[in-house]
Amino acid sequence: MARVLIVEDDEAFLYVLDKRLRAGGHETLTFPDWMLVLDLLERGEPVDLLLTDIKLPAGTPNGPQLARMALTRRPDLKVIYMTAFADLAAETRQALPQVVLKDPEAASVFYAVQAVLRAPKG
Repeated sequence: MARVLIVEDDEAFLYVLDKRLRAGGHETLTFPDWMLVLDLLERGEPVDLLLTDIKLPAGTPNGPQLARMALTRRPDLKVIYMTAFADLAAETRQALPQVVLKDPEAASVFYAVQAVLRAPKG
């Protein structure tokens, strides 16, 4: 079982994703606020994966910015970026290591989580 931090502003998708990951045996912590994620990481809480939407609400860091801040606190943290926009997924796959296109059942994200967690660290 892995501990997964989820930063997602679409409540309907978050509900489906959270339910799917929990059914797969993962512990999930969901956050609407990026600052709470950084606070949790600074406290040294055990975390295996950060799962963040690329586009977050205006006035907040986007997913890649959040991941950079998280990785300065936890360099060994695994990260997956999500987007509902196929064109954005295609564009960002060049710059970001793990980008997955969201689907209504959250299957693609679930399988990406499984693959990333099975991959060796480093």
